[in-house]
This record gives sequence, C-alpha cells and structure tokens, in this order.
Amino acid sequence: LIKLDKWQKKYNTHIIKSFDLMAEFEALISISILSYNHPSWVLPMIKDEFGFIANDLGHPLITESKRVNNSFQLQQHATVDVITGSNMAGKSTFLRTIGINMVLAFAGAKVCADHFETSVFNLLSTKFYN
Repeated sequence: LIKLDKWQKKYNTHIIKSFDLMAEFEALISISILSYNHPSWVLPMIKDEFGFIANDLGHPLITESKRVNNSFQLQQHATVDVITGSNMAGKSTFLRTIGINMVLAFAGAKVCADHFETSVFNLLSTKFYN
C-alpha cells in the first residue's frame, strides 16, 4: 500500500490529464460519428454579427420519416417572437429543435438543417403559459 500511495502521489496529475484527454478524444469521435451517420446535415456558420438563420431545421433525435422541418430567422436585436398554436401542434418540439441544434453547432458538430447560421446570444428568455 505504501508503494501504491507513492505511485499515486507521483503520477496523480498525469492520470487526471490522461482521463481529460480520453474524454476529449471520445467527444471528438462522437462528433465525427454523428457527421458520418448523417451526411446530409450541414456544418453551421457561427458569425460575429447578430442573427439566427435556419432553413429546413429538424430535430436530430426524430427519425427523418416522422420529422417536421421548419425554417426560422432572427435578424434584429431586441425582438420578440411569439410561437403560437393549438395543443400538440409542435411548439415545444420546435423550441427544443432550435436548442439542440445550437448545442450541436457550438460543440462543432453538424446540425440537422439545410442551412444554419447563428451568433452567440448573450440572453435568451422564454416564458410558458398554460
């Protein structure tokens, strides 16, 4: 046990760095597999000027045969966009679609769309009513 404790004290930082490198490598492999499995998806453009443009945007976890794609754009500061519709019309799914594709975009992965441009948003506010 004493030898193990000495070894652990000597190599502790190397082990932690190795785990961090393996985790980063695994994430990069996952992104590359996503790209390989979905060749029709596009690489997003992250722009400095404010805006969000998505053409034929779909939810990446819904199969292509059941997926409903939508286009959406936001090109002005301080705007309010209201998403309305009847119950079970897909409002929440649409918001999740935008969110999950933005997460993929900022992770460096392809997104489920024909065209996707976004900027970094400092504030995003949502409000849900019954």
